[in-house]
Amino acid sequence: MKVHFIQSCDPRIYIRMVNHTMPTVLEYCEKWDCTFDFFVGVRKGAKPWHAALNRVFVLKDLVNEKFDGWVIHLDADAFIFDVGFDVRHYLAEREKYALIAAPSGVQPPHWWDINNGVFAINLSDRRGVEIVDDWHARIAALDDDLLRAEARWADVVDDQNQLHLALESKPHLEPFVLHDVMNFNGGARFIRQVLRAEGDMDKRIEIIARTLAHRGRVGRTDPDREAIYDDAVKSFYRVLLGREPDPGGYQASIENLISGRRRIEDELRACVASDEFKLNLERLAKGPAGI
Repeated sequence: MKVHFIQSCDPRIYIRMVNHTMPTVLEYCEKWDCTFDFFVGVRKGAKPWHAALNRVFVLKDLVNEKFDGWVIHLDADAFIFDVGFDVRHYLAEREKYALIAAPSGVQPPHWWDINNGVFAINLSDRRGVEIVDDWHARIAALDDDLLRAEARWADVVDDQNQLHLALESKPHLEPFVLHDVMNFNGGARFIRQVLRAEGDMDKRIEIIARTLAHRGRVGRTDPDREAIYDDAVKSFYRVLLGREPDPGGYQASIENLISGRRRIEDELRACVASDEFKLNLERLAKGPAGI
């Protein structure tokens, strides 16, 4: 199985962050015999943040070159946390999917909600190629003058939103898009991302450096523990709230548990303290038949 990693950034701002994250990708690719492409610059647009559009053009290049494997993209603020993670085994068990990523948290939840800061896309599958072709067409069609006039990120274009639109327009792809918060983004096991919500550039770099300095000693989870977290969170929702977990709430709980910020007991207390649980007390009081 071919596995190809890609990463990109502008030459002025996010290059500082890439200097911390890219070595983790190089280390992983050497250990697991994967290939890697890194691009510095701006493929379309004129502002530093337009480097976020690079991923679309790199993917289209790979499609044009007839690359027939999985491509894993990492934003400049994303890094490989678990170098021992067997990505080929992981992907082989999910070969039916065209796209794998964590959701971004759009409310209400939708199947097409993807956080494109970290994702895996299957270019050996026609559906993966279909996603890239549509996404690229939408970005390529953007007016260059409008992009040059953009005063701040996302005033004219949001590359993630364009991916959402591409997916939403193709409902037949829903069975082939997998949400995975265990292994992508946040406090995930495999690839983590430190988002803008965590602070300014210096703060985020500090978080990345601190996490990498300790990754060999603390924080790694194992499949058995991840299964326990998954079962616990889903049980809290089903029993105490009477419903399946929404992707955003589920993702936040799993990330908190994997990262060690909270314990299962903390998640249980938060659930019991919620207004939604209080509304369900009458149903719970009826006993097993009401659960």
